[in-house]
Parts: sequence; C-alpha cells; structure tokens
Amino acid sequence: ALTVGTLPWPVAGGMESAVLPGFVGFAVSETGILSYGLGTASSTGLRMVWVDRRGKVLETVGPAANYQGIALSPDGKRIAAHHHESQGGDIWITELARGTTARFTFDATQDNSSAVWSPDGKDIAFASRRNGKFGIYRKAADNTGTEQLLLERLNAIAMRPVAWAPAAMFLRVPHGGTDQDLGA
Repeated sequence: ALTVGTLPWPVAGGMESAVLPGFVGFAVSETGILSYGLGTASSTGLRMVWVDRRGKVLETVGPAANYQGIALSPDGKRIAAHHHESQGGDIWITELARGTTARFTFDATQDNSSAVWSPDGKDIAFASRRNGKFGIYRKAADNTGTEQLLLERLNAIAMRPVAWAPAAMFLRVPHGGTDQDLGA
C-alpha cells in the first residue's frame, strides 16, 4: 500500500486536463512510480519522460505523439497511452525495459482511450465509440484474444473507466454524477 512519507512538493505544473474537463492525466503504480501528462488537447509531438522527485528529466520513453491519457501498469513496467488523432485515436503499449511501443487497439475512428490496468496487470479496460455509442471494453494486456464489451451506453454521451478496484475486481465508471461499478 502506498503511504505518504514526507510533506508534499510540486513535481510539475501545466498537467494535462483538457481531454475531459476536471480530469487530470496521471497514474501511480503499486511501486510508487508517478506518471503524468503535460499539455493541452491541441499539443502535438509530446514525449513521455521519467523525472526524479525534483522534476529533473532522467529519460525519454516511447515515440513523440499527441498523448492524451497515460496509464502505468501496476508493476511499473509498461505504459498504456492514448495517441490522439484528428478522427479519434488508439491505445499503444510501451514496454519500458525493451523500449518498444506497439498498437493495442486498431481503429482510431473508434476513439479508443482511457486505458485502466487490472490490478494484476493482465487486462486493460478502455473506452471506445462504436456505431455511435460509447462502451467500456476489456482486452488481455498481452494483446491476445478478443475484446469483451462490458458496458454500452445507449446514447452518444461519452463514458470512460477511471479505476479498477483491486479487491473486488470492479471497474469505476462515472455515470451522470454517480458512480457505477461493473463486475469485471
């Protein structure tokens, strides 16, 4: 479990928040590693970087892209990132040890985004717009098998997963001012 060990200090300003107003693009792994996005909805050529506790850049990770949402795996070894394109975007997985990045979803027009790792790191839940409807899908993080539709909205209003609870294996999806749990 993560605990606070010292007084808080600023790490970065200008964090990504334009994708979904009120949401900020960051994630914390079980090992305490913090990942976050900097920029706006119109930012291009963004880079993911590792920084130390003082904000000094240590290493650049993955290719330059219009990142709008990143999620660090529970073990801190992979990053699922939404690469935004004019027609939507796809999720890509960066393997940190190997320095490789591979496509996880394969149709940018479906606006695949908002990746959330399962607590064991074996699955990823994500939002996708298909046939004019938003849905929450689940797929093996190793990119094998098929996607499983968990929940579909009957209208065109966006919905996105924001957390996957470890003990109960539930996904947290904000739903019209309240939360809705999906048994995953």
